[in-house]
Amino acid sequence: MCGMVKYIFRRKFLYMFLIIVMLLSSLLSVRVAFIAGNIIDLLSDNNFTNSLFNILVKSFLILILWVGVNFIGNVIKAKLLKGIMLDFKADVFTKISNLSITEFQNNTSTYYVSIINNDINTLEENYFNHILSIVSEILLLFISIITLFTINIYIALIAIATSIIPLLIPKLTNKKLSLLRSEFSKDTKSFISMVKETILGIETIKSYNINKQISDIYINKNEQMKETEQEISVLEGIIQAISILAGFSMYCIVLTLGIYLAYKKIITVGTVIVASQLTNNIKNPIINIILRINTIKSTKPIIEKIDNISTGEVEDKGKISKEYFEDKITFSELSFSYDGKKNAIEDMNLEIQKGKKYAIVGQTGSGKSTILKLLLNYFSEYSGEIKIDGINIKDIKLESLYKLISIIQQNVFLFEDTIKENITLYQPYKENEINKAIYLSGLEEMVNSLENNVNTYVGEAGNKLSGGEKQRISIARALIKKTPILLLDEATGSLDNKTAYNIESSLLELEDETLIVVTHRLNDELLKKYDNIIVMKNGSIVEQGNLQELMDNKKYFYSLYLIEMKKVADKAEV
Repeated sequence: MCGMVKYIFRRKFLYMFLIIVMLLSSLLSVRVAFIAGNIIDLLSDNNFTNSLFNILVKSFLILILWVGVNFIGNVIKAKLLKGIMLDFKADVFTKISNLSITEFQNNTSTYYVSIINNDINTLEENYFNHILSIVSEILLLFISIITLFTINIYIALIAIATSIIPLLIPKLTNKKLSLLRSEFSKDTKSFISMVKETILGIETIKSYNINKQISDIYINKNEQMKETEQEISVLEGIIQAISILAGFSMYCIVLTLGIYLAYKKIITVGTVIVASQLTNNIKNPIINIILRINTIKSTKPIIEKIDNISTGEVEDKGKISKEYFEDKITFSELSFSYDGKKNAIEDMNLEIQKGKKYAIVGQTGSGKSTILKLLLNYFSEYSGEIKIDGINIKDIKLESLYKLISIIQQNVFLFEDTIKENITLYQPYKENEINKAIYLSGLEEMVNSLENNVNTYVGEAGNKLSGGEKQRISIARALIKKTPILLLDEATGSLDNKTAYNIESSLLELEDETLIVVTHRLNDELLKKYDNIIVMKNGSIVEQGNLQELMDNKKYFYSLYLIEMKKVADKAEV
């Protein structure tokens, strides 16, 4: 938890100013405690009327000043808390975005959404806010105790002795409250996940008529979350009740002692009133501190959860900046496994020459897409080497690597923004560059048909576009980068045959581009244009060559081609 306090000290000058204001507020609060006592003691004053008027005027001015100081303190606290949360949220988001693909995939997207939406808000309210409030209450507590010593040492000692009992309460309740907070975080994650799945799967829910079943699941998860929340509230209520009882007992003991001392003429009746008010200034902060400490400690599982994000592998470990692709990519004795058991890639050796066009074919699960992921350095735990111009890609800065390579994937992610921003990805490209990418990707006709053209919003996750239109945007965003190496991972899978053919043909005509295409379409007109066809089976390269060579060999590729042609023929008959 100590690591969290650093966010407060990042704004140390504002924090120091807040402490000064809190100190002034505490001093004024103690001064206010004397008002009633001074008025009571005036009863024995012969000049009662004039003295009362003077005290009331002074008291009114003190109260106005106290209220003003408290207002300023609240404004400063709000500003400080805002800054703390901006820094904290930025750091958490950076930690998540810097995770490696491997580490990121250890949890679901809902896990991270829950941290950002729920856990961070919980920490704002139950950790940072309470930390700042405790400082104010500690100042009031100590100033009140010191003032009590100046009034009567016995009352002060009794007040301190009785205040120890409430301080033991956190020891008895903290563990249970922490467990409940952790459980509530898990329940909230599960609930958010269910809601997210419902929204994304609304078409399936409607078409299969399972509204009732989904509603039941929603109700159960919501009830579970609320039950845990209720348990937290009940436990906090018990803690509060015990604290109030302990505090009230302390007040009664001090008041009884004060009355006894007044009876013995050791102190005045007015002093008893002042001592009672100061006891409240001790009792109330102690109760609040107990409650806040319990709440702060209960956030420990959430803090550990967020701290653990930073223990993940940070993506960029490369040290070399590489500006150009000059010669070739080599895969040497490469083996990789997703689960540590079965190899997705097995002892692979491959050379990709600059400017040439390569197609990777094979059945589902043969390792085609894995090759592209490894080239992009998504995973680093593999044996063997991948080099670009003789430099191991693990040594190349990711920023440099991604300036050399672009990928067009089958599953397209679109931001809830315009077509233009989804193509440029918020980079300052010129209009002619955008138009060229739109033309090459086959988007021109669709864009021209829209009222706002490229400034048309695509909706959440591109829900206003068809699958083919999303894919074309993905192709356009890769082309506009003008990287020397272009990867396609079943990129034309959701396009009709004619559009897919035209786009792939356009890409194959890019002279200086090194093209690596993972495809299941075995179109001989397209395959003829590739310099090399790499045939994968069970994670290994079993054949490679141009189309004519592979067909003449009549081996594995030949059988794949015949199967594909039969599928095409069957579809044509239907």
